[in-house]
Amino acid sequence: MNHLIQVVDCLNEDELRRCLELLEFKQDQYIGATVYREGEDEKFKVDTSSRSNTICPLEDTDEMSRILSNGMIKGLNNYKRRLLKINSTYDQWPMPGVMNTKLTRDRLQLLRYEPGQQYHWHTDQLADRNHPLYHRLISVVLYLNNDFEGGMTCFPIGCVKPEPGQAVMFPSNWGFPHRAEEVISGTKHACVSWYMCEYYPCD
Repeated sequence: MNHLIQVVDCLNEDELRRCLELLEFKQDQYIGATVYREGEDEKFKVDTSSRSNTICPLEDTDEMSRILSNGMIKGLNNYKRRLLKINSTYDQWPMPGVMNTKLTRDRLQLLRYEPGQQYHWHTDQLADRNHPLYHRLISVVLYLNNDFEGGMTCFPIGCVKPEPGQAVMFPSNWGFPHRAEEVISGTKHACVSWYMCEYYPCD
């Protein structure tokens, strides 16, 4: 597996248990997941031929959002430490959270995949410099359960299925196309978000 694709710990057992308890109260809040379509009047639209799962956007003030956000920060720190063990030059832009940078995160989204649902090949960063999604640097897919068949996160070089409470992290750019494999049985629950990082040169 490419060393920029890492499965990292994010949530401990208590945090995961609480998230699963809170998840039960979200089940009627899911909506169809959208995809971006360049050149169309409605840029973001539901297109089940390419993405058939449902999502539940979370407010930052939500208890579940706070737990997941803190877990993702822990995971991001683990990700960074692993890369620095591979090569010290990773400790610079565009790695989030290094010197002279400001770290921000996109809104958290709960993902739900029922049997037969999937998300075909895509990348998370848009090419349009004027679009907010252009600034995505690191993608995070945090698994909340694993009692389902299929549903792995796949890259051209292989697939991963993290344990509950673990996330797969990887760069959001064109070099890391990925897909959510079709779920065969059971229901896949995960949370996804993306990190952005602004650079501020020294005075």
